[in-house]
Amino acid sequence: MDQTNNTPARQIDDLPILGVDEDLLGWGASLSSTLRTMSITAQAATGQMSQLDAQRSMSQISSPNYYYGSSAGMRAGYWGAAGYAQNYAVPTGTATTYTDSNNATINQLVMQTKEQEHQYRP
Repeated sequence: MDQTNNTPARQIDDLPILGVDEDLLGWGASLSSTLRTMSITAQAATGQMSQLDAQRSMSQISSPNYYYGSSAGMRAGYWGAAGYAQNYAVPTGTATTYTDSNNATINQLVMQTKEQEHQYRP
Protein backbone atom coordinates (compact mmCIF):
# COMPACT_ATOMS: atom_id res chain seq x y z
CA MET A 1 0.00 0.00 0.00
CA ASP A 2 2.97 2.24 0.57
CA GLN A 3 3.87 2.33 -3.13
CA THR A 4 0.22 2.42 -4.18
CA ASN A 5 -0.32 5.78 -2.48
CA ASN A 6 3.13 7.33 -2.85
CA THR A 7 3.35 6.90 -6.61
CA PRO A 8 0.18 8.89 -7.45
CA ALA A 9 1.16 11.52 -4.85
CA ARG A 10 4.54 11.93 -6.55
CA GLN A 11 2.88 12.10 -9.99
CA ILE A 12 0.49 14.82 -8.79
CA ASP A 13 3.41 16.80 -7.34
CA ASP A 14 5.32 16.47 -10.62
CA LEU A 15 2.53 17.96 -12.77
CA PRO A 16 3.31 21.35 -14.31
CA ILE A 17 1.90 24.32 -12.39
CA LEU A 18 2.40 27.13 -14.91
CA GLY A 19 -0.93 28.57 -16.03
CA VAL A 20 -3.01 26.27 -13.73
CA ASP A 21 -5.92 27.61 -11.67
CA GLU A 22 -4.97 28.27 -8.00
CA ASP A 23 -7.93 26.26 -6.69
CA LEU A 24 -6.88 23.26 -8.78
CA LEU A 25 -3.29 23.58 -7.51
CA GLY A 26 -4.56 23.67 -3.92
CA TRP A 27 -6.76 20.63 -4.50
CA GLY A 28 -3.86 18.71 -6.06
CA ALA A 29 -1.56 19.56 -3.13
CA SER A 30 -4.26 18.50 -0.67
CA LEU A 31 -4.85 15.24 -2.53
CA SER A 32 -1.15 14.33 -2.67
CA SER A 33 -0.83 15.13 1.05
CA THR A 34 -3.83 12.89 1.82
CA LEU A 35 -2.34 10.04 -0.24
CA ARG A 36 0.98 10.35 1.61
CA THR A 37 -0.79 10.37 4.99
CA MET A 38 -2.71 7.23 4.00
CA SER A 39 0.60 5.61 3.04
CA ILE A 40 2.21 6.47 6.37
CA THR A 41 -0.88 5.23 8.24
CA ALA A 42 -0.83 1.94 6.34
CA GLN A 43 2.89 1.51 7.07
CA ALA A 44 2.34 2.20 10.79
CA ALA A 45 -0.57 -0.24 11.04
CA THR A 46 1.34 -2.91 9.13
CA GLY A 47 4.37 -2.38 11.37
CA GLN A 48 2.26 -2.63 14.50
CA MET A 49 0.63 -5.85 13.29
CA SER A 50 4.06 -7.28 12.43
CA GLN A 51 5.30 -6.49 15.93
CA LEU A 52 2.24 -8.15 17.41
CA ASP A 53 2.82 -11.25 15.28
CA ALA A 54 6.41 -11.37 16.50
CA GLN A 55 5.15 -11.51 20.10
CA ARG A 56 3.21 -14.74 19.55
CA SER A 57 4.33 -17.53 21.83
CA MET A 58 3.33 -21.02 22.79
CA SER A 59 4.91 -23.12 25.47
CA GLN A 60 4.27 -26.37 27.23
CA ILE A 61 4.27 -26.25 30.99
CA SER A 62 4.68 -29.34 33.12
CA SER A 63 4.13 -29.51 36.86
CA PRO A 64 4.34 -32.53 39.14
CA ASN A 65 1.20 -33.83 40.78
CA TYR A 66 1.15 -34.17 44.55
CA TYR A 67 -0.97 -36.06 47.00
CA TYR A 68 -1.88 -33.74 49.82
CA GLY A 69 -2.79 -34.99 53.26
CA SER A 70 -2.72 -34.20 56.94
CA SER A 71 -2.48 -36.05 60.19
CA ALA A 72 -3.35 -35.19 63.74
CA GLY A 73 -2.91 -36.81 67.12
CA MET A 74 -2.37 -36.39 70.81
CA ARG A 75 0.80 -36.65 72.85
CA ALA A 76 1.02 -37.15 76.55
CA GLY A 77 3.94 -35.93 78.55
CA TYR A 78 5.09 -34.83 81.97
CA TRP A 79 3.12 -31.57 81.77
CA GLY A 80 -0.03 -33.16 80.37
CA ALA A 81 -1.47 -33.97 76.97
CA ALA A 82 -0.97 -31.88 73.85
CA GLY A 83 -2.47 -32.12 70.39
CA TYR A 84 -0.55 -31.85 67.15
CA ALA A 85 -1.33 -31.67 63.46
CA GLN A 86 0.77 -31.70 60.33
CA ASN A 87 0.13 -31.26 56.62
CA TYR A 88 2.20 -32.94 53.95
CA ALA A 89 2.52 -33.27 50.20
CA VAL A 90 3.90 -36.37 48.50
CA PRO A 91 4.75 -36.47 44.77
CA THR A 92 2.61 -39.01 42.92
CA GLY A 93 5.16 -39.62 40.17
CA THR A 94 2.92 -38.15 37.47
CA ALA A 95 2.88 -34.67 35.96
CA THR A 96 0.26 -32.42 34.45
CA THR A 97 1.23 -30.82 31.15
CA TYR A 98 -0.67 -28.05 29.43
CA THR A 99 0.00 -25.67 26.56
CA ASP A 100 -0.03 -21.95 27.21
CA SER A 101 -0.49 -19.62 24.24
CA ASN A 102 -1.14 -15.91 23.72
CA ASN A 103 -2.55 -16.38 20.20
CA ALA A 104 -6.08 -15.34 21.18
CA THR A 105 -4.84 -12.10 22.72
CA ILE A 106 -2.60 -11.32 19.73
CA ASN A 107 -5.43 -12.06 17.27
CA GLN A 108 -7.71 -9.68 19.19
CA LEU A 109 -5.09 -6.89 19.14
CA VAL A 110 -4.47 -7.37 15.40
CA MET A 111 -8.20 -7.11 14.70
CA GLN A 112 -8.45 -3.95 16.83
CA THR A 113 -5.56 -2.43 14.87
CA LYS A 114 -7.25 -3.23 11.56
CA GLU A 115 -10.55 -1.78 12.78
CA GLN A 116 -8.91 1.38 14.12
CA GLU A 117 -6.79 2.01 11.02
CA HIS A 118 -9.63 3.86 9.28
CA GLN A 119 -9.78 6.33 12.17
CA TYR A 120 -6.29 7.57 11.32
CA ARG A 121 -7.14 8.30 7.73
CA PRO A 122 -8.08 11.88 6.88
